[in-house]
Amino acid sequence: MAELEDIDGTGKWGREGAGVYILARDTGRILALKRSANVRSPRTWGIPGGKMEDGETPEQTAVREVFEEIRYRSKVFDLRPLVQFKTEDGVFKFNNFLVVVDKEFVPGLDHETETFKWVNGLEDWPEPSHHGVRFLRRDTNSQTVIKSERVSCGTYAG
Repeated sequence: MAELEDIDGTGKWGREGAGVYILARDTGRILALKRSANVRSPRTWGIPGGKMEDGETPEQTAVREVFEEIRYRSKVFDLRPLVQFKTEDGVFKFNNFLVVVDKEFVPGLDHETETFKWVNGLEDWPEPSHHGVRFLRRDTNSQTVIKSERVSCGTYAG
């Protein structure tokens, strides 16, 4: 299956990728996606994301992946950078972003995603969580950015 192939000898599906944590302003909740059985890290809970195409910036990749994986499109996409994951050898990088949308929505799922749910934050993320989510949950700067956005939405008091 193409999704499971090692591309560029990195053990991943490319040398660089990007993904997006989507926060709904009306509830302060974050969209979690359960990966299907036919992709890497099957049946783990993650975010929309994928590999960078030739000539793309990380930001362009993030926006494209959101549309491809959950059919969400917006005229305004204010991406806030979160932690960047790098393999120890530096061969692979994954750029994480946060975007705040006005309201929760029902995503249009593709073959990579089995189901979805809106969760009350990283501390409420369903298990088993994708290794990328586990990595981001350990990053205090990313946690601070997400919590401050939830506070500004008026949905987080902690």
